[in-house]
Amino acid sequence: MRRFKFTMLFSVLVLLWGTPELWAQSYTFKVLASSGKSTLDNDQLTVGKSIPASASIKVESQSYLSLVHKSGGTVEIGKAGTYNVNELEKELLARAKQSTSQRYANYIIGELTKAGDKDIHKNPYKYQNVTGSVERGQEYAILMMLPEKSPLYVFPKEYTLQWLPVLGASNYQIQVLDVFDEPLLTQQTSDTSLESTLVIPNIAKGN
Repeated sequence: MRRFKFTMLFSVLVLLWGTPELWAQSYTFKVLASSGKSTLDNDQLTVGKSIPASASIKVESQSYLSLVHKSGGTVEIGKAGTYNVNELEKELLARAKQSTSQRYANYIIGELTKAGDKDIHKNPYKYQNVTGSVERGQEYAILMMLPEKSPLYVFPKEYTLQWLPVLGASNYQIQVLDVFDEPLLTQQTSDTSLESTLVIPNIAKGN
């Protein structure tokens, strides 16, 4: 039986649940740059000023405002109007998620098309490292990397794992581990894919 290890790195969760200072932050954005007149509750927004999620900010005509999100992303406003901070955050996160997905898709396509006219199915193992697997052996790990600096990443509840068949193997054992090498999921299958519901534990409660 071939044994697969899927190691999921939950550094994001450690940051999110294991760092009290993060939860102590009461702001969503901070002012990075400002010119002209931009206000929060009739107070001028100056560089370094914190802006909570529940606030609305007003940007006057011929003014410019640059905000940095607590996750590191930035928002630039150069059009006059009143802006809800919650909406600005949602738009920023949506753009960040789309950008990450697009970069990954472009990377996969780029790596696979390097083969030109070659039929990758004739030697599929040569290209398997493109999608996350490492060299084959009796036991090996497929690393599933998660964003390191985005504490707002939302983990899905359902996962589909797929792999290429191993010659001579009739069964596979799939094991998902957390960053502490504790098993979150262990299942066996004779297929080359597995659909499973995986609950991400709250690491902080285990302290």
